[in-house]
Amino acid sequence: MVDTNAVIRDARLTANRAVTNGAGLYVAFSLAPVLISNTTFTSNTAGMNGGGAYVSLGDARVTGGRFERNRASGPENDGGLLTTQNGGGGLWVGRDLTVRDTEFISNVAETNGGGAHVRGQATLSGGQFVQNQSLGDFLAIQGYGGGGLVVAGPLSLTGTTFTGNQAAIGGGGILALGPAVLSGGLLQDNTAIASSGGGIWTSGNLTVTGTQFAGNVSGAAGGGAASGDTAFVTSGFFSDNQALFGGGLRALTVTVTSTQFISNFALSQGGGLDAFERVDVTNSLFQGNVSDGTGGGVNAFLNPVRVTGSQFLSNTA
Repeated sequence: MVDTNAVIRDARLTANRAVTNGAGLYVAFSLAPVLISNTTFTSNTAGMNGGGAYVSLGDARVTGGRFERNRASGPENDGGLLTTQNGGGGLWVGRDLTVRDTEFISNVAETNGGGAHVRGQATLSGGQFVQNQSLGDFLAIQGYGGGGLVVAGPLSLTGTTFTGNQAAIGGGGILALGPAVLSGGLLQDNTAIASSGGGIWTSGNLTVTGTQFAGNVSGAAGGGAASGDTAFVTSGFFSDNQALFGGGLRALTVTVTSTQFISNFALSQGGGLDAFERVDVTNSLFQGNVSDGTGGGVNAFLNPVRVTGSQFLSNTA
């Protein structure tokens, strides 16, 4: 346990166990950001949160290194009510997190954030989240989520890859409780079993530039991505995603520019995308999308819908 400024470089923390938090590393308080560089956390297990590392009161900056096969074992609930504060199979941070070129691989959280759980804002550049899991009760009133990552505040992601992550409820790759801004990167083969956002689910605005969403699956809305507010997508690519509503994308309102929706599937409505209110589509392509209900390419519950300079080819409903 560390109670002051912490710097960890070129270290290996392996097969450690903790009854509560931070099996590999526990930082109780740090005036300056906790600095972790080129360090590996492997096969550590915490009885509560932060299997690999736990930073209680402070920011964390992580560069390089790897969090692999770490586990946060609980708790599943707090007095019978589920809480979004628990989890972080690889890493749990109580304030803000900055990550550059770090790998989160095959970590598990019994609650939220299989790879990492951040209570503040998160800024990610490069790196990858691969086959992390957020477990839980499928019948829970408030779900568990974020197979790869949970962020309570704003999220900024640049060139990061999320592949093969899984959440019992929402946000197979990412669960963001604030606005999310994605630039580049890839979200592929992630699964939200019982709720929205196979690739990402955010309760705030979603801004996407040049990001690819491929082969993600949601048990509810937004196979590739889901937003509880407005989605702004520029130069995106949505392919082979699946959901009940909005095979590729689901949001309250949607503005899409120079984006491709190819071969996405919705069981109910909006094979390519589904929106509750306004839809603006400019210079985009919808091809081969399928809905077993309404809107093979686009489904909009309310007007207006505006389409400019776009192609709709071989979509089916």
